[in-house]
Amino acid sequence: MLCLINPVSGNGAGREVLERLRRVQQTRINLDLVELDRGGWPRQIQQLDHYKSVVLAGGDGTLASLLPQLVGKTVKVGLMPLGTANDLAKECGIYRLFSADQPQTLLDAFLFMKTKPLMVWRLSWGKNSALFSNYASFGFEGQVVAAFDARRNTQKKRRAAGVLLNRLNYLLAGFQSLRSGLVRCGSVAAEQRTVFSIGGSPVRSLIFSNIRSMMGLAISNPHSNPFDSQIEGMVVSSLADYAVMFLRHHVPMPSGKFLGSASTWRILNLDPEVMLQLDGEAKGALGVTEVSIEAAGVINLLVA
Repeated sequence: MLCLINPVSGNGAGREVLERLRRVQQTRINLDLVELDRGGWPRQIQQLDHYKSVVLAGGDGTLASLLPQLVGKTVKVGLMPLGTANDLAKECGIYRLFSADQPQTLLDAFLFMKTKPLMVWRLSWGKNSALFSNYASFGFEGQVVAAFDARRNTQKKRRAAGVLLNRLNYLLAGFQSLRSGLVRCGSVAAEQRTVFSIGGSPVRSLIFSNIRSMMGLAISNPHSNPFDSQIEGMVVSSLADYAVMFLRHHVPMPSGKFLGSASTWRILNLDPEVMLQLDGEAKGALGVTEVSIEAAGVINLLVA
């Protein structure tokens, strides 16, 4: 088993988990621990076929950054949730099994879990493309994530606060972005058929969700299933729609503006200044007016 650990996940919680697993490693001959470095991938990434399973200890962004190396591989992929939202880990039942004080318990559980084929999607805009597994959104979320990154990067790491500090920063970034991040123009096509056009009033966001969980605290589209071959589109028209998404996490709520399910999507005539985020990672302003979403392949995800 290969365990790739992002030491900065959870405002430094990854470092503590790494130290605990190093002590565990002394009694396990079949466990390789590798600390991820944003400066370059370790050689083990190029040798994934040598392992039966790889565990990613980090947040949703850690998985997103490794998707190009994982799609199409036969290796089994497990998630050790150390991030702020951990949306995918919650979706596949892993989050409730993890304890940062005893991370080896989850490693043991992975040995007996089955896999499901997690669909991975490719978003293309201009000369750029990127893979995602959770959700892509245009507008308000992109603005919030960019503001969140700016706040987090200007603060000293507070390991004791960890995820709680990150969530506070996310909330403050949301308030900071209330007057910006609107989607003022554009149309959405599913399987070459136009299903929505922005008229005179701008909307808060366009969201394309592969999973139900969003930001760790809300449910975006209750119809989303990460293990099927379609991805769901929806429109968030106002802040009240976000309130419904958070309430939906606890009680049944009326449906929002859902655009249906499709295996391919195109978003046309967008404002180039619209902000994009993928799996909780800010991508900045689009810089183009047209975007496409299509299936990129699957990874073998270990699920509880």
